Amino acid sequence: MKGKKAKVSYKKAANAKGYEVQYSTSKKFSQNVKTKNAGTKTSITLSKLTKKKTYYVRVRAYTMDGNGQKELISAWSATKKIFVFKRVKNIIKVGQS
Repeated sequence: MKGKKAKVSYKKAANAKGYEVQYSTSKKFSQNVKTKNAGTKTSITLSKLTKKKTYYVRVRAYTMDGNGQKELISAWSATKKIFVFKRVKNIIKVGQS
């Protein structure tokens, strides 16, 4: 397997049409930031993570306005810290407020 993976799951938010998951090697999300659109799913697998490295993950929910544009309905969740092990499956649960 090339690279490592981590599964991120979160609770469903009322009226949400989709979720954005953001992860970074920086605790304050100031560098190496990647954002994935999870659609309506309440979990997503982050892939191509570096072994023996710490990542920080957060989630937010959005809905769509009349023009099909994203409209945020929640702020970023509390940040969760994950460490990518060599051979262990990484699973993290992020609380959605």
